[in-house]
Parts: sequence; C-alpha cells; structure tokens
Amino acid sequence: MTLKLKKSERGWNNEYTARLLCPQTMLPQFEADWRIFTQKVKQGEIELCEYHLPSFLWDQTVADPNDITVGLFRGPLLVSCFRNIFTGPRTGDSDETGMQPGKSCFIQMYNIASVIPIMIGYIAILIRFALNSQRAWKVQDGDFKADECLKYMLGLFGSEEEEGKVWATQTIEWWNLQVLSVKPHEFRVPIEESAVAMIHAVFARKSRKA
Repeated sequence: MTLKLKKSERGWNNEYTARLLCPQTMLPQFEADWRIFTQKVKQGEIELCEYHLPSFLWDQTVADPNDITVGLFRGPLLVSCFRNIFTGPRTGDSDETGMQPGKSCFIQMYNIASVIPIMIGYIAILIRFALNSQRAWKVQDGDFKADECLKYMLGLFGSEEEEGKVWATQTIEWWNLQVLSVKPHEFRVPIEESAVAMIHAVFARKSRKA
C-alpha cells in the first residue's frame, strides 16, 4: 500500500504509515485520535527519538500491553521485507516458511545458516525510511537517529539479563523457522532417542548376551 503513495505523502501525513511509525508504547494515544497525534508530532509537541521503537516491529495480533517483549521483532511487515531481501521476492508474501525453488537467494549464495540480529535491524531501518516522508536517505529524521536506533535494537539481543538471553534465543529461533525452516533445538528429538541409536543399543545388548 505504501508503495502507491508518493514519498511526501508518507510518514506522518497519512494514517497508514503513521500508525506503523508510531511507537508501540504510544499506540493508545494514536488510536484515540490519529490526526491530533500526528499533528503534535509534526509540530514537535511529541518528540520521537530513536529509543521509541515503531509499532511495525511488533506482531499486533499477540502484542501484550503488560509485556512489551511479546511479539517484538515479529511484525508481518518486517518478516515480509526480510524475506524479499534475503530469500527472494517470491517468498515475501508467502505463507510458507523457508526458501522457494528458483534462482539462488542471498542466504543461499552466502551459505547463511542462521538469522542474526544485524540482519533484522538492517531491514527495520530500511522499512522505517520507506515509511517516512524523506525524499532521500538521511541518518536523522527529526529527533530520530537511525544509527542510534540500530544500536538500541542490537543491544536488546545482547542483554546480560537471564530473561533477556532467553528472549533473544527464542526470537532468533523463531526467525530461523520463518526464514530457513530450521526448527528450534528444543523441538528436536535427542540423538540418543533416535531409531538409529536405539538399534545400535539393541545390537550392543545382544552382543553382550552372546
């Protein structure tokens, strides 16, 4: 939808792009009256800095106002754009996970075995620029600094808190499933419980009895 809008018509100039740019924590204010909210942003009454992460980063179907980590970096626009860049345009709006047959994509050409945070952050910054009304790329958009925002996002994946580490691991596992069809290790049957391992165990028992 945004591609049909002139760049000058995006950003805080229409409800669609403004909602995606609106910080997740300010969505209630935006939804109360988006016209008033966007007017305050344009007049500088509401300052949106790089640590005000935009709502398009979240999957709004699962977002929880009581736990802002739920749904973070799982927004459908983020996933679609990530696929377009890294696994090819045909995968962008596909409901299927993983790569599709055809010409080798970026991930295949560079033998990427796992999604890493910088890849997610890179796409997020590109999306924000696509949504705003700047005609040419600039690091700064009002009070928002793209380079600082990227640092903040990557910093979330490097949290020293135990819960932060768990969240980071689960988020990357989710991305690997969405993009590479690689299932989390926790869902894999341990090697020692596999059929091959069990067969070898039976052979070993029979050999001892012989």
